[in-house]
Amino acid sequence: MSDKFGEGRDPYLYPGLDIMRNRLNIRQQQRLEQAAYEMTALRAATIELGPLVRGLPHLRTIHRQLYQDIFDWAGQLREVDIYQGDTPFCHFAYIEKEGNALMQDLEEE
Repeated sequence: MSDKFGEGRDPYLYPGLDIMRNRLNIRQQQRLEQAAYEMTALRAATIELGPLVRGLPHLRTIHRQLYQDIFDWAGQLREVDIYQGDTPFCHFAYIEKEGNALMQDLEEE
């Protein structure tokens, strides 16, 4: 992600760095990626499968379960726009609507 808002205004990044804020206070991208890989693998092994719950709320629950040890905001919907390089992600105001529509499309496949 890059800070398109200006120095330190992207709440998901450390000021002056292109590194996502994290509970581990890791400020090197490669170390953060490795820690996230290891910790989400451990969490994935603990996810309990039960009755199929549908929609974006279920996806948010999975995100929270996987990333809760790494990011404070795991499972929450964004409240700002973000970019990766020059590529924008979905405008934050449309995430819930578009996320639910995508989940509905997947369920119908």
